Amino acid sequence: MAGTCLKTILVICALVTIAAGGVGLYFTLTQLNGYKELWSQVNPDVDKYAMYSLCGFTGVTILTGLISLIGVLKRNRCLLLIFNILAIVLLGLFVAIGVFITIYTNNQFQDIKNITNCNNAPSDYNWLQQSNEFYQKVGILFCTQLCKCYVQNVQDFPPSTFDNKSVATIPSQGTTQIQVCPYAKQETQYDQYLSLVQFLENKFECSGICDPVPYYVFTDINRGPPTYTSGCKQRVQDFFEKYGNIVRVVAFSIGGFFFLQIILAIWLCCIKKSNGENDYYSRLAQY
Repeated sequence: MAGTCLKTILVICALVTIAAGGVGLYFTLTQLNGYKELWSQVNPDVDKYAMYSLCGFTGVTILTGLISLIGVLKRNRCLLLIFNILAIVLLGLFVAIGVFITIYTNNQFQDIKNITNCNNAPSDYNWLQQSNEFYQKVGILFCTQLCKCYVQNVQDFPPSTFDNKSVATIPSQGTTQIQVCPYAKQETQYDQYLSLVQFLENKFECSGICDPVPYYVFTDINRGPPTYTSGCKQRVQDFFEKYGNIVRVVAFSIGGFFFLQIILAIWLCCIKKSNGENDYYSRLAQY
């Protein structure tokens, strides 16, 4: 009876493992990979290796769940042995990932939080300094006589947004983003950060880095005022805090789940049968 109950629990655990691996793979491909532009600037190593590693870990998790499920249903001793080995390995790996993510994201969060002046950012955060200068030296030209901005609905913005600004009333007299202006094109030293600031404005719905800008500069100004008015530095800071917590919880949860399955396997192994059979795999095959 106890063996049958544990077998049922192991089947459920296998299905949950497969589902968890699938969710993890989806999250990695759609969410974290969606921030590729940010990772490439913040930490190229993360951009280059972490995504592939996470995909590999979640893929192995799905495979482990399938091996467990088939091993239990088919009563295959070899598959169950492989599952136990993989479960122990994955337990260690996911705990290690959880610890690494905790340390890494906390460091990134605290470092960015402690930067009060983007122009004096540490060398490790050169991307923050350079993108901030991009706004200060190039973005500042937007909505001036050097680069008039065309705004369809000025009333959508706070009343004082365009005070002392040069706003065009027809499309041919202005532009909707700074980088098409001739004066902006001359500042070629910031070209490598154009895709980053566009990403920040699109993905994080902010404008300006340390100093918020009340309208979009490098993407279509007619999208309306930025949703978040505290600047993109704050949004990046929030990103590390939010997704660091998510990945950490998921990693520790999956690791804990594998630990539970290992405990269940040990428990089943220790159950005495009336026929004196003590081998876990042999006894499981009888149920």
